[in-house]
Amino acid sequence: MHLWLEGIRHRHLPKSPMGDAIGYALRRWNTLLRYLDDGRLDIDNNRVERQMRSVAVGRKNWMFAGSAAGARRAATIYSLVNS
Repeated sequence: MHLWLEGIRHRHLPKSPMGDAIGYALRRWNTLLRYLDDGRLDIDNNRVERQMRSVAVGRKNWMFAGSAAGARRAATIYSLVNS
C-alpha cells in the first residue's frame, strides 16, 4: 500500500482532499505499522480525550472555587481522578 500511495501521490494536488489524505497516511506510515505490529495498541485515544474533557470544562468552573487555594485543591483532585 505504501508503494501505491507513493505512486499516486503525484496525480493529486497536495492541498486537495485526496492529496491531503495521501500525505497524512504517508506522514504517519511508521505509526500505522507500529499499530499493526502490536495488537494491544488502541487505534485512537478517544477514551483519554473523554476523560480530559471534564478537566477542560472544569477549568472555567475553577474561577468560582471561592479562593485560589480551593481552586488548586480542586485541580489536584481532578488530575488524580482522571489519571
